Amino acid sequence: MDINTPVFSNDGPLILIAGVNVIESEAILFEVAETLHTICIDINIPLVFKASFDKANRSSSTSF
Repeated sequence: MDINTPVFSNDGPLILIAGVNVIESEAILFEVAETLHTICIDINIPLVFKASFDKANRSSSTSF
């Protein structure tokens, strides 16, 4: 399997979709992305990194 081109399928292998809930800083964003990337390379699982930056994506408009 080429971990650079994940294929989403009910019958396919696991694909990790993970990231930060809220982008608090560029440094934290890249630290989390790099850590997840390293883990996924080590265990041969494709990664789709996701992060939210807009309050419209969260349940409370008053949250950070």
